[in-house]
Amino acid sequence: MNIILNKINSQKGIAFTVDTIFSVLIILIILFSFSIFTFQKVTTENFFEKQFILEQKTIAISDAIVKNNNSNSFLGMSVIDVDKKRVLSNIISLENKNFNNLNLDNFFIKEITVKFKNNSSQNIFFVETTATSCFSINRFVIVKGITQEKAKIEVVGCYE
Repeated sequence: MNIILNKINSQKGIAFTVDTIFSVLIILIILFSFSIFTFQKVTTENFFEKQFILEQKTIAISDAIVKNNNSNSFLGMSVIDVDKKRVLSNIISLENKNFNNLNLDNFFIKEITVKFKNNSSQNIFFVETTATSCFSINRFVIVKGITQEKAKIEVVGCYE
């Protein structure tokens, strides 16, 4: 015990010990704050990545609905122009609504709705769910029926 007290009471003992303790504390605080910052960054990036994938899948499915026909097991509602032998993009028919299962892993389509200019709407596909993480996209289309009508199609994609 006397040896320790003699070292502390020596010329550079007490100052050197306090300096060292202070330096170690500063280094520990810096490491702790860096680890907290890294943890927050990782969790934030994980949230944004999931949100990006949700938006990407919803946009891709809305694009497929507007630009594909549902023949040959394709997901779509577009009208086929027989004379030009091609699908007419952004011109849909409400009779082409053959949507069975729109699930992909834990992603699914909650709702597809067509909203007309006269404020009426037609629900094409709907799944009752309690999902909280959803993304909605609207596309302008022309609905071909007895007459051609301008409308907006809304596709809502969610994660379970």
